[in-house]
Amino acid sequence: MTQKQILNVIDRQREEEQLGPGETQPRMIRPEEFNGICGGCHNAIDGTELGMADLLPASQKTPRAHLPGGTAEQFVDSGTPFKEAKQRVLDTFESAYLRALLEKHGGNISRSAQSAGLTRYHLRELAKRYGLRES
Repeated sequence: MTQKQILNVIDRQREEEQLGPGETQPRMIRPEEFNGICGGCHNAIDGTELGMADLLPASQKTPRAHLPGGTAEQFVDSGTPFKEAKQRVLDTFESAYLRALLEKHGGNISRSAQSAGLTRYHLRELAKRYGLRES
């Protein structure tokens, strides 16, 4: 039985049992639907490791967030501390946002600051930090 078939069975059971949208605990697959193929497979079916997230309906799965510098999983796998990863993402966003903001307003600090809800001083300091303006 493939992973997709198992997930279809679980979805069908959820519909039959009328599980609410807030219920995230997956129900057990009925033996007659599983056909007894598993014989102690330790959650591996057709060579695919299944985790709890695989058993959730698509509406309850969190999509992988593609962040500047990679996905959150890549930051975690590389051992990057939370604070450092967060700062990298923030720096990349701020730089791109300010670049687009200044381009939209022809480099005018006052109009850019007003549009972004920042003070002129703060916008000027951020622009200097990211090399978008000269001192």
